[in-house]
Amino acid sequence: MKAPIIALSSLLLATSAHAITPHNYVEAGFGASQLFSFNKATNDNLSNFSTSPSLKLVVGSRLNHSRTAWFELGYNHNGVMKYGTTELSSQSVSTGFKFTTDPISYSALFIRGGVGRTWMSTTTDSESSENISNHYYGGAGLSFRLDYTRSIVLEAQHINDAGTDEAINGAYLSINQFF
Repeated sequence: MKAPIIALSSLLLATSAHAITPHNYVEAGFGASQLFSFNKATNDNLSNFSTSPSLKLVVGSRLNHSRTAWFELGYNHNGVMKYGTTELSSQSVSTGFKFTTDPISYSALFIRGGVGRTWMSTTTDSESSENISNHYYGGAGLSFRLDYTRSIVLEAQHINDAGTDEAINGAYLSINQFF
């Protein structure tokens, strides 16, 4: 009778030890985005576009059982940004890496970066056009643990078009769900 109890206890301990270190997460957030350019001589009007509401969804998985290195896939949607009679909106998919201090602690700092693809829609008066481009991105933030499987994330993000000096800066408030 002692052997099954010891085996069951060992199994429960092993299962709970494995559950202590989450391997995957989903991050969903909302925020605001603003167009930006490093070249004010040719793109000075980008800062005149209105700030747009933004949404993001990221899924991530630990790299090689590391608690501090993660692989990510993400989606961003930026709402309509207006300036005069011109309206822009964009959406992007990306892949990259996230490096963080210990995500199990009460608070953690992180940086993330990667590459992706952006689809931008532009409407001026009655004419509209679509543009597809590659981009690279970077972000930095702070997460606060709510409980063992959830955290709140504050992040500043920069998405830069790889072929131009145009970019989108964003600030996000997100919820992480680890599993």
